[in-house]
Amino acid sequence: GIFSAIWFYIQKKGIGYSHVGLSYETAVEGHWWRIITSAFSHISVLHLVFNMSALWSLGVVEQLGHIGLGVKYYLHYSLVLVVLSGLLVLGMYHFLILRFKIEYFRRVTAVGYSCVVFGWMTILAVKQPSSKLDLFGFLSLPISFAPFESLIFTSIIVPQASFLGHLSGIIVGYAIGWGLIHGMKDRKSTRLNSSHKRSS
Repeated sequence: GIFSAIWFYIQKKGIGYSHVGLSYETAVEGHWWRIITSAFSHISVLHLVFNMSALWSLGVVEQLGHIGLGVKYYLHYSLVLVVLSGLLVLGMYHFLILRFKIEYFRRVTAVGYSCVVFGWMTILAVKQPSSKLDLFGFLSLPISFAPFESLIFTSIIVPQASFLGHLSGIIVGYAIGWGLIHGMKDRKSTRLNSSHKRSS
């Protein structure tokens, strides 16, 4: 509902990629807030429907108690995925521009929640490798292969999609799934253990 409302507002106000999207050029200019606005903006209704359908299919991660802490865990790591995948993709742009002189990546602009969708897909693949991901009610993928299958599939059917943005979401998702990025669950467990030691 929130994403649909944002999309409607963008359409009504005539806001385009250049106003909310994330690019290396705008980041260098200091527009770091675009890491947030780009993730929550969809210019195309098809893009919005695709991302929200995939996100809905991944909603099971919010309910799996042994994976996280319900809503708080879900919202916390969604924000982590937004910020870290945005920073990672900018780092990739920086490397490609300076090391390989590919100036295209200086101006390419990304919008959409795909980085988080791919991140949650990857976290679920790590935590529940036997699960299946149902997309649009007719496509069912083994979750363990879904992140890279979806990365390739999306790149083929939507050539303008941000391959590096999706890849960044996958990388951050693996970091969270493997426990390389410690968050709410880890801090709570630490507090509980500390309290137990003090009381004993």
